[in-house]
Amino acid sequence: VARKIQSMRKELKLVISDEIKLSIAMHSQSLKKYFVENAAELKKEVGAREVSFEGKALKLTATLEVEHEKIEISIQKA
Repeated sequence: VARKIQSMRKELKLVISDEIKLSIAMHSQSLKKYFVENAAELKKEVGAREVSFEGKALKLTATLEVEHEKIEISIQKA
């Protein structure tokens, strides 16, 4: 997931010092629990100022599959 977010940052032509807003949506409660519990680490790894799990559509959105579950990731410059 972090790798995908980093590639999305690159697509938006963001530099390392640019912070992002990150929105993650999924149906799996166990995956959501994992992301919520590890939100601080993910924020640090991808340079996010804030992370939400409400599925807000931001500037760039991508869908990927983790453990056979679809996750929608959306980012924009903070």
